[in-house]
Amino acid sequence: MQVVPVVRRSFNDRYGTSYSKQDLLNPDVNVRMATDLLKRIVRGYAKHPSPNMQANWQNPEFVKLLVMGWNAGYSEAAGVGKVARYLEARGIPVTHDNVYRHAAAAGATKWLQLDSRRRWQRSVVDLFYAEGGDERRVSSTMWKLAVTVAVAYVAYRALA
Repeated sequence: MQVVPVVRRSFNDRYGTSYSKQDLLNPDVNVRMATDLLKRIVRGYAKHPSPNMQANWQNPEFVKLLVMGWNAGYSEAAGVGKVARYLEARGIPVTHDNVYRHAAAAGATKWLQLDSRRRWQRSVVDLFYAEGGDERRVSSTMWKLAVTVAVAYVAYRALA
């Protein structure tokens, strides 16, 4: 699931675990950390008034912003959260494309400004919907897991 070292360290700190880089090869550990991170991103986004920041798994903009946060940074300090505050203060809709367009002006991380990442994030969501992803057919938990797996699958394909 491409769990980066800072996510692993944060997980270990919060849960009192001591997982190493090697432990990420265990799918149970890897998926546990990945889904924990997705939950944290969703909770962080919920603090924003924008409808696209609210957990609505049938809203492709929410799913794109979730993948964007996963892939390029979700924090209020320098990630999607920071750009969302910038957009909300100016009455600009919080969308995946608007976060990308305004990331530099908002002073966000450079990762939100890369067109290659923007395209990759959209491809994850497009792949999910192309494969028939629809929350009306699956539970909310399964939907979240499916998005996580879609992220991992597209990353795997990119490396292959």
